[in-house]
Amino acid sequence: PARSIVNSCLALMSGVVVRHNGRIIKTIGDEIMCAFARADDAVLAASEIQVQVDAKRPGDRHIKIHSGLHYGPVLIEGNDIFGYTVNAGAYLTAVAAPEQILTTDAIERTLAPELRSCVRPVFRVVLKGSDEESTISQVVWQKDTAAITNVSLGAQKLIPGDEGSLV
Repeated sequence: PARSIVNSCLALMSGVVVRHNGRIIKTIGDEIMCAFARADDAVLAASEIQVQVDAKRPGDRHIKIHSGLHYGPVLIEGNDIFGYTVNAGAYLTAVAAPEQILTTDAIERTLAPELRSCVRPVFRVVLKGSDEESTISQVVWQKDTAAITNVSLGAQKLIPGDEGSLV
């Protein structure tokens, strides 16, 4: 039964990716890796995936998807892609909370203004393979945003710095 639910989710997600001009690279267990030529299409697809999976409830279960998006060049070998961009997207997928879409400032810079208004900063990080700090943001796809916390990354710290951190 679990595999049937996973397959239903993958089929639903694949359909959304194709509708938004994306290309399915591969599926890995219950994950899907895809590529888009435009950041707008990737954000729209990730948002629609959240809405569709929540609405259709494959297997009559509340499945919670977490997504990571990054924009940049990739290495292409056959039907697979590799490189920093893929690794950054995979990292964001791993740290995204259930029902959350995380993205980088590289995506945000290329978004149309109406989509950029749906992106809110969450934290800053130096991504593996980069020397520069990136702002990680979440794409707000829900209609009801009352339960979403706003983070001000530009706020002045009033407490002394610490070598540790809490994630």
